Amino acid sequence: FVWIVLLSVSINIYFPLKNSPYLIIDDAISRVEIIPDEKENSKLMQINGSLSSKIALKEEQMFSYIQFVNSFLKKLPKDRKYRILVLGAAGFTVGIDDEFNEYTFLDIEPKMKEIAEKFFLKRPLEKNKKFIAQDAYFYMLQNQKKYDVIFSDVYSSKRSIPINFVTKDFFELLKNSLNPNGYLFVNIITAPMFENNFSRRVDNTLRTVFPQYLSRQIIHDFEPDSDKLDNVIYIYHHLPEDNTIYTLDKNSAMYGQF
Repeated sequence: FVWIVLLSVSINIYFPLKNSPYLIIDDAISRVEIIPDEKENSKLMQINGSLSSKIALKEEQMFSYIQFVNSFLKKLPKDRKYRILVLGAAGFTVGIDDEFNEYTFLDIEPKMKEIAEKFFLKRPLEKNKKFIAQDAYFYMLQNQKKYDVIFSDVYSSKRSIPINFVTKDFFELLKNSLNPNGYLFVNIITAPMFENNFSRRVDNTLRTVFPQYLSRQIIHDFEPDSDKLDNVIYIYHHLPEDNTIYTLDKNSAMYGQF
């Protein structure tokens, strides 16, 4: 009797989800919905019940952390083409207007490019952008290429990041795949002021791998002592290590910074 009741509840919950008017795909890997927002003249991509990408006519209406990364990419010098790796393709909004640099997008959902082109972007990806359907961890294990910029945004849902993507081993793989003077961006949804164990331990892990030249950008305004989670982007600049320090008796600061 109990089993029958539970089965009935499961059916009642599951079928409304399947009948969503925005549903594009619902398979063993991911559930993808494209939701229009007529008020902002924009579209949202929802993956596994969490908002993953947003595209809009006005750049300031896109997700703030994507604006932050794209702002950096736009400032890259035009003296050469930079090789950029994006782990977690979703709606392909990273570098959305960049037709110059070379992009590689990874996503575990093999139909993500087809979905984005047909239902989200409404156009094919530019020729300077290629898609690889593969688990990001296994790709990095086998990777032999070096990149100028790597952006890691690997979430299975809004609050859930697979555990292997916050390990020392994974961050070392990313570090070893950077060109000299390269940049790494890691998006973590966490407590901005280290209010929980996860925020403190992932910070410990990153600083073990990147003891120098690592900064931390809180994307939105935050409330002190709040348990609200937010996008925090870690930025690493791959430069030669320098352990020089300033002391009272020998301070090179007097010679300037250049």
